[in-house]
Parts: sequence; structure tokens; C-alpha cells
Amino acid sequence: MSSVVTGHFFTSLISDQIYTALETVNNGKDAFLVIKDYSGAVINFDMTKDMAEIDNILVKLVAVDGVGIHSQSSYR
Repeated sequence: MSSVVTGHFFTSLISDQIYTALETVNNGKDAFLVIKDYSGAVINFDMTKDMAEIDNILVKLVAVDGVGIHSQSSYR
């Protein structure tokens, strides 16, 4: 992982924030973005993907859900 973009709880990240992080770590190669699968994130990361592709950065976007992801303390 080369970059992480965080935000406040229950809010979507802004595509400009995501793109700035992507630009910062881009070294002329393609990008792979893994996001939480909810509508706000999907919309803003998809917009970021479009912005990057305008600048000739190929982006693959994968959305994952939270099923099965729990902290260790919840298993007893």
C-alpha cells in the first residue's frame, strides 16, 4: 500500500482528496484502488478514476464489502 486516504465517519471522501493522494504516489505506473463498497465511496472513487485516466493513469477499482471482516476481539 503506497497511500491511504481517510475521512470522517459516515462521510464520503472527496474525489480531489483521493486524486491528490494518487498523484503524490504515482511514479508513472498504473494504480489499483481498493475501497469499501458503499455508494458514496464508489461514486467518488469512480470520479477519481476518471480524473486519473484523463492524465493517462490507468486505474483499476475494486470495491469490497465488510462481510467477514471483524476484529480479533470479537472471536471468543
